[in-house]
Amino acid sequence: MMSIQVAKLEKLTKDNYASWKYKVMLYLKAEELWDMIVDEKVIDKDVKNEDNKGKSEITDDRDPKELSKKNAQTMVVISNTLSSSLIPHIKNCTTAKEMWDTLAKLFSNVSFARKMQLKEQLHNVKMERNMLIMDYISNIRKIVDDLALIDCQVDDDDIVRACLRGLPSNFNVFKTSMYAIGIPSFDDLIPKLLQEEQNTNRFQNEKDWSEEGSFYAGRGRSKNERGGRWQRGGKNLSYGRW
Repeated sequence: MMSIQVAKLEKLTKDNYASWKYKVMLYLKAEELWDMIVDEKVIDKDVKNEDNKGKSEITDDRDPKELSKKNAQTMVVISNTLSSSLIPHIKNCTTAKEMWDTLAKLFSNVSFARKMQLKEQLHNVKMERNMLIMDYISNIRKIVDDLALIDCQVDDDDIVRACLRGLPSNFNVFKTSMYAIGIPSFDDLIPKLLQEEQNTNRFQNEKDWSEEGSFYAGRGRSKNERGGRWQRGGKNLSYGRW
């Protein structure tokens, strides 16, 4: 009896092949079934006699019954993690290895299209107005993580350049300084961005307070002038209204 319920495994869809593959691999390893996928000794071969032409069998020096049982168990695991629409693609497979390779081939084109889509997203990533730096960083990390799930690793320099490229215009001085002193790692860039965000917010707050103070000061002067008084030599003089 399998120690972990197959029903709890992720179902394969058009968008999750990489994560499905990883989780099923771990499950098969935990159940000591992974050799049915990777061990060349248990890969099926064509039987040459006429009675079995076109069929397959498992060949190995180990007990054939035990291998046949393990192969069947592995096939059950794989098939139970597939949607009904995928069953026709693997129904004629006679070994777990054949099922595994059939699915890999089927989803290779899907993975390529997904990779191109995610790479374009990373290239065009933008920090939207009023977005926090941490939210922006999370968006970038999500794209990079999704690429990793389909076995596509992104160079750290490319991540940093994409991040800097997507910053708004009020970060232009910061971007220039980063290029001038040398591109940091993505992990080192994050605290620098957070500090720059604080500096930018503080500058904007000081500017807002200054403008607000000037506004109220202007209103105060206008009120005094409307009252018809101004000072000369420490005395308040009335000049009336025009």
